[in-house]
Amino acid sequence: MHFAYPFFDLNKILFLSKNLKNIKKSKNTEKRESHRAKYTKI
Repeated sequence: MHFAYPFFDLNKILFLSKNLKNIKKSKNTEKRESHRAKYTKI
């Protein structure tokens, strides 16, 4: 069964890695936003 859908698995892996990258990006932007917010409040 595994070998019947190598292409599908590859797509899945690519999709997941893209999602992980996006999650990392959003976390970084969140950090930056909160950092900026701290300084604008002062």
